[in-house]
Amino acid sequence: MTWPRLGLSARLTLLIVGVLLTAQLGNAVLIGNIERSLRQQRAEAVIVERTAQAVRLSEFAPMLARRQPRRPGFIIEDRPPPGEHRLPQTEKLLTEALEEIGIVGREVVAFRVNMRGRPGLIAAVQLSNGRWLAHRQPVPTAAVIPWRALIAQTTVLTIVLLIPSIYVGRRVARPLKQLTAAADGFLTDKEAPQLPTDGPPDVRGLSEAFAALQDRILVALEERSMMLGSIGHDLRTPLASLRIRVESVEDETLREQMIGSIDTLGQSLDEILSFSKTGATELRETVRTDALLRSFMKEYADKPVTLGEVAAATVVASPQSVLRALRNLVNNALRYAGQAEVSARLEPDCVAFVVQDRGPGLDSSRLEQLQKPFVRGEGSRSRSSGGAGLGLAIVRAVAEAHKGSLFLANRAGGGLEATFRIPRS
Repeated sequence: MTWPRLGLSARLTLLIVGVLLTAQLGNAVLIGNIERSLRQQRAEAVIVERTAQAVRLSEFAPMLARRQPRRPGFIIEDRPPPGEHRLPQTEKLLTEALEEIGIVGREVVAFRVNMRGRPGLIAAVQLSNGRWLAHRQPVPTAAVIPWRALIAQTTVLTIVLLIPSIYVGRRVARPLKQLTAAADGFLTDKEAPQLPTDGPPDVRGLSEAFAALQDRILVALEERSMMLGSIGHDLRTPLASLRIRVESVEDETLREQMIGSIDTLGQSLDEILSFSKTGATELRETVRTDALLRSFMKEYADKPVTLGEVAAATVVASPQSVLRALRNLVNNALRYAGQAEVSARLEPDCVAFVVQDRGPGLDSSRLEQLQKPFVRGEGSRSRSSGGAGLGLAIVRAVAEAHKGSLFLANRAGGGLEATFRIPRS
């Protein structure tokens, strides 16, 4: 069983209600204990008074005392009544009551007993003739806790406390929700609300800190783009110059090796620049999956790339970014398997672009790790061209920029299946 995800206002309300109910239950228990103690004290006072009056009657009015055993709860015995739970305080009160009526030095006993399943008291006093006058009396056990009053009080307190708690909770939760939406929409295609400027000082401080963080991130991204653009410009010129000079090398084998190394550097530079520019700041537009794949397949008209099932759907995405991601997946398949199949299928809330091949596949334990930047495969799928290990990282970055995902899995019978998902419009 899983508990629902409750907001701050709801949790604060439940906390107050829980604390209030716990406190009221504690009050009920406390009142019950106090009431039981008062009932015990009243019963002790009554039995002390009745026993003292009975002893007085027996000692000073013998003719009337003959009727004493007939009174309910009284009995005259030759020995003191048995009992285990003695009541010293009751015995003390009984001794004092006897002294007040002029009876001194008598032995008294008082016990707590069980009277047919009910709690009771028994007090006994030794008479002048050596016999014992005992009096039994039950202790009232009726519940006297004012449940109706407690329920009414709890209801009133709950209403009185819930109104300000709901107000405070919503006042705190509203700017937090706005801040969450602003954070979720930052550098994405979602419409982000303005940062909240109201609420408690702590929430306002958090909003101001988040706004400053956004500014720093944007400045850092702009500086990174400018730096990488400058690096790309500065490196491309000497690489082009070096390529021209290499063409004059007479040794054909050496020339081809040098040209291959220059091409590898250029390819790595292109991947690094492409990875740095991948993000959610690119312009988005409404794109149909079938039209996008038809346009994509024109690039591979002369290569062993087949088009499988294509589900027509609409997505809001950057066409250049999506084509770049598909291009990386297909190029990997061609490089390591010699062929590729591209398809698009509909899922409940997204469109899945799938690129399949029948190559050697990948180590299952490294499928997630190989999607990180600058991580390359090993063995048969390692890049013999010496790439930068950014192909899958670019695909994953494009997917995450569109609130999608990249999933790699080995196919039954050999090969790899790369699933590139984008949410549907």
